[in-house]
Amino acid sequence: MLDFQEVARVNVEENRPMPYGSRLWKNHQGSISIGGFNNQDITVISVYISPYIHAIDELDHCLRNSKGKILIARDFNVNFNENSSERNSINQLLEKYSLSSTLPESFSTTNNGTHIDNIFTNFRVEESGRYIPHTSYHDPLYAKF
Repeated sequence: MLDFQEVARVNVEENRPMPYGSRLWKNHQGSISIGGFNNQDITVISVYISPYIHAIDELDHCLRNSKGKILIARDFNVNFNENSSERNSINQLLEKYSLSSTLPESFSTTNNGTHIDNIFTNFRVEESGRYIPHTSYHDPLYAKF
């Protein structure tokens, strides 16, 4: 990855779904953390992207070998309530893999009223939303399927 140093990597083997593990990259501006697994039924990816970091190529690389159901979620640090080039880039990538948000369009996931956390799938979920923890800047999200 351009200008990033891989600072942590966990590859888990044995009888677990493959690939399974996580990677963390850092540079002087921030970090990208991607973890997850895939098997014959579903690919699950958890992401953290520091503010102002563009990680489209890294997300595309993770999604490229996905087959079947895909769930990608967590902290994108892009406000999905505002039109921006970062949001447009992520939306283009999501459209490429037929992914859409499980959350309402006007939604808040932080104490500041921003929508920087999200859940995207290419399948129908029964229910999704947020918990109000009163102990964190971010509201934890959930999806039931």
